[in-house]
Amino acid sequence: MTNQHLAHAPIIKSTDWQIRWVGVTALTWIVSVLALASWSAFYVPASEPALPTVIALLVPVVAFVAAMFLSKDLRAVAMNLDPVLLTEFQAWRILGGLFLAVYAFGHLPGLFAWPAGLGDVVIGLAAPFMAWRLRNDPGFLNSRRFLRFNLLGLADFIVAVATAKPALCSAGRWHTGPEPPSSGSGTCWRACWPVVADLSRQVRPGRPIQPSNAG
Repeated sequence: MTNQHLAHAPIIKSTDWQIRWVGVTALTWIVSVLALASWSAFYVPASEPALPTVIALLVPVVAFVAAMFLSKDLRAVAMNLDPVLLTEFQAWRILGGLFLAVYAFGHLPGLFAWPAGLGDVVIGLAAPFMAWRLRNDPGFLNSRRFLRFNLLGLADFIVAVATAKPALCSAGRWHTGPEPPSSGSGTCWRACWPVVADLSRQVRPGRPIQPSNAG
């Protein structure tokens, strides 16, 4: 979008069928991923590439890009979304700092937790300032600083995806608690089990939580 486009182009409101289509598509994708995870469809040995996870990440992106090219209405709606609102949404990425909390308990390797966690925190903290600047100066949309902000956000996402597989594969090595249930647990539960087991073991009446020894 250009400065003139941002300042003068009308915002195209989504029709009811578009809202329903987006909602149904998102809900279908979420349910499908949860079902596949519960069936351990994303589990692969540590020596093999995580192709199921890569496919699950790429399918929504490819589907959206294809829909943008095939549907003029969807393309018009997407290109006329408020860039200030889209930038403000990035503030939620500050929750990625929880990776560092999990790392502090010894359940994530630093190779994943530090770049993914700090990257999300940086983007989350910068997003409100970027949105404020964009709201007061529409020309900021075409600035190099705003471009660098978006490129940094994409780089953080790529790094997180690239290092997530080693983190999940080493989940068992980073804890000393009981093993997770094996029947129908799925990859997501196996990844979260070390944290749950450690907290349940350490939290006792009158006993403070102590970080685990990550080795």
